[in-house]
Amino acid sequence: QLSLQQLHRGLTMTGAKISSTTDDKQMLLQHSKLKTNDDGQEERSPIAGVIIQQEQHLDTMAKHLHELGSLAGHLNTSLAEHSEKLDSLDEKNDSMLFKTKMVTRRADRIIQKKSWVKEKAEFVQYAWIRHQSSGRYLSVAPNNDSTLMLSGVLNERCIFGIWKRKRILGLQNKYSRKWAGQSLLGQLTCSGSVFGRREEWDSDDDWSNTTLIVASAGWGHGGYLLVDDNNGAVLTIGGGTLEDKKKAARFCIQPFEKN
Repeated sequence: QLSLQQLHRGLTMTGAKISSTTDDKQMLLQHSKLKTNDDGQEERSPIAGVIIQQEQHLDTMAKHLHELGSLAGHLNTSLAEHSEKLDSLDEKNDSMLFKTKMVTRRADRIIQKKSWVKEKAEFVQYAWIRHQSSGRYLSVAPNNDSTLMLSGVLNERCIFGIWKRKRILGLQNKYSRKWAGQSLLGQLTCSGSVFGRREEWDSDDDWSNTTLIVASAGWGHGGYLLVDDNNGAVLTIGGGTLEDKKKAARFCIQPFEKN
C-alpha cells in the first residue's frame, strides 16, 4: 500500500509538471495573439514574432535532420556493398596470383627436364629466416643437423645461404652445408647434398613478410611450411592450395652481416 501511495504521489507530481509546462505555453500563446491599439488596428505582440520564427526554424532543422539521416543510411548501405565487392576482388586477385605461380613452377620444371644443360643456380646472400609470430629463427636442430626447427637463439645454425634458379630458391644451411627440402618420404628435412628438385623453394615477392613453399611437395603442386600450434618449434609441410596459404606460417628473410 505504501508503494502504491508513493507511485500515486510520483504520478501526481509528474502530471503537475506537465500541466505547468502546458500552462506556460498557453500563456505565451495568449501573449502572441493579435491586440487592438487605440486607433482600432490590430498589431502582433513582439513575443509572437519570436515564437513563430523559432517554430519555423525548428521545423526546418527537423526536415534537414531527417534528410541527413536518410542520406547516412543510404551511404552506409552503399559502403557495405562496396566493401563486399572489394573483398571479392581481392580474393579473386589472390587466387589468380596463386595459380600463376603454380603454373610458372610447373613450366620451369618441364623446361629443366627437357633441357640438355641444367641451369646454374646463383648465390644471392647469407640470411636468417625469422618466424613472424613467434620471433624464432629457422635452424637445424642441435642434436640432428638434418632436422629443421625454430630456435629462440640466433646462432650459426640459423644462417642459410640463399640461392636462386630463375624464381626458385634454394636454402643451404651454412653450418651443416646441407640443403633444406623434402625427403623421399615427403618429410621436411635439411639433408640434401645438392640443390635438386626436392630442395626447391618458392616465396612471395616481399621477403619481409613471406610464406615459404616446398615446390616439390604434393606431386609438384607445392606445400606450404606450417608451424605446429601445440609446439611452436616444430615445422611441417602442409597443402598447396590457396586456403593452405592463408594458414601458412609467415617469415622475414633478412641478410646476415657479420659484425
